Amino acid sequence: LRGPLLTDPVEAISGHRLDEYAAIAAAAGVEVSGRPSFPTAAATPALPPGAVLMLPLSASGETVEWQGFRALADRLTRAGRAPVFAAGPGQDAALAVIAGPHAVLAALPLAELAAAAVACEAVVGNDSGLTHLAAAARRAAHTAVHAVHVVCGSTSPARTAAPGATAHVRRPPPDCWPCYRKRCDIGVPCLDISVTTVLSAILGEDQGV
Repeated sequence: LRGPLLTDPVEAISGHRLDEYAAIAAAAGVEVSGRPSFPTAAATPALPPGAVLMLPLSASGETVEWQGFRALADRLTRAGRAPVFAAGPGQDAALAVIAGPHAVLAALPLAELAAAAVACEAVVGNDSGLTHLAAAARRAAHTAVHAVHVVCGSTSPARTAAPGATAHVRRPPPDCWPCYRKRCDIGVPCLDISVTTVLSAILGEDQGV
C-alpha cells in the first residue's frame, strides 16, 4: 500500500536537521517531541573497567573520518582508560587496521552496541549514525550524553551532530566549512583537530594533557 505523498512544500528550517524532519513529520500529521532516544534491554557486551567506546568509521566518507583515533587510543591507555573499538556490519577489516593493538568488539546488533555505549565511560566517534545511536541510547538510559564526543570534520555540529553530545571542530574552521561532500580536493583541512584537545575533554582536564 502506498501512503499519501507530501505534495505541499514545508517551510525551510535553518537549524538542526532534526528540526527539518520534525517539520516534515508535522506536515504529515505526526507530532514530534523531544530529542532522539533509543531504549534497549539488550545484554551489555563484556567491557573492561574505564572503557571508552571508539567509533571511527562512517558511511559518509573521508570528509568526516578523523585520523586521530589510534593515537587517541594510545594516549587513553596511558591515562588508565581502556579504549574499545566498534563499527557496523561488514566493517571488521577496516576497523582492525585503525584499532591496531587495541580491543575490538565483534560486529554487534544495534541494540547491543547501544548497550555498550551506555555502559562505557565515554564514547568517541565521527559525525555518523553510530555516534547518534550512542547519544540516543545514553539519553534513554539517563546517562550523560555529553560524554559522547563527536569529532566533526566537514560538518557543522549545529546542523548535524548528535544533540547534547560534546562536539569538536577545527578552530578556526577553514573558509570552505561546513561542507557535506563525501570527497575533498584540498586535503580535508577541517579534520585537523588535535588528539590532545579531544583527550583533554574526555578526561575533563586542561589542555596540558
